[in-house]
Amino acid sequence: MLAWDTNLEPGVKDIRLENGVTVDSKFVRSNKGARMTARFAVVKRDRELPWTGQAFGAKVVHRFELTPRTDETTDVLVQESMAGPLLALVFNTRKLTNLLEESLHTLKSAAESAA
Repeated sequence: MLAWDTNLEPGVKDIRLENGVTVDSKFVRSNKGARMTARFAVVKRDRELPWTGQAFGAKVVHRFELTPRTDETTDVLVQESMAGPLLALVFNTRKLTNLLEESLHTLKSAAESAA
C-alpha cells in the first residue's frame, strides 16, 4: 500500500479517501496543517496520477507521471501549478520547486529501497 508521506510527498498526512484511488474520487489531505480537498483527475496504475484540489481559496493541479525505460529505469515527471488571489504572498516559485524536488527525492529513495 502506498504511504503518501514516505513515498511521494513528505509532510502530507491524514489522507482520507472517499472511494479509493479512482477517477473523480474525492480525498482530503493535510500538509503541514493546511487541509486540502481534492479529486483524482486521471488514474493509470503505475503510470500517472494527477489530481486537482482547493485550500484557502487557492486552486492546485498536481501530476505524477512515470515512464518506464528499457534499461530497467523509470523517468518521473512531477508538475504542480497553483493559483489564488493571495497565494503569492505566502508561496512562490522557489518554494514550489523545492517541494517538487523533495518529492522526487522521496520517491527515488522509496523505489531504491523497494528494489
